[in-house]
Amino acid sequence: MRNALAAGLLLVSACAANTPPKGIRPELLGTYRFEEQVAADVRIAGTFTVTQDTVDIDAQPGPCRYEQDRSNSLRIVYACGPELTFTFDRTDPVRKATYTTVLHLTEQVSVCLRYAKAASGQMVCAEYGKETRFRDVRRSGLLRPERVDDAS
Repeated sequence: MRNALAAGLLLVSACAANTPPKGIRPELLGTYRFEEQVAADVRIAGTFTVTQDTVDIDAQPGPCRYEQDRSNSLRIVYACGPELTFTFDRTDPVRKATYTTVLHLTEQVSVCLRYAKAASGQMVCAEYGKETRFRDVRRSGLLRPERVDDAS
């Protein structure tokens, strides 16, 4: 019984020793700005401030709101505007800051408007035209923030 208890304590202390430190590293505290060209006509920009226990963001498009249901002990999540999300790692919110958005793409595709029967009896396209198609594409990436100032 004593050996089992000692082994259990050893296991718990080994796990605790391998647990990463909690909280944001002090050298990351401060305000950062970012600007990302997500697509030819889509740009996101703003600033975020890293404090000891959280991250606050002001971004365009906005406004931004804290997503309590999607945030947890590992990440802080903000929804900004209708289809933009920022996620910050709780221990390294500067280098592990990401965005996710939805792009609404419009494409012109060539379609067959009229078919005809060839001399061989095979159906072939006799007339082509253009058709507009719409599709949504999810785009995500790492933010590349630049420090604006240090936290006081």
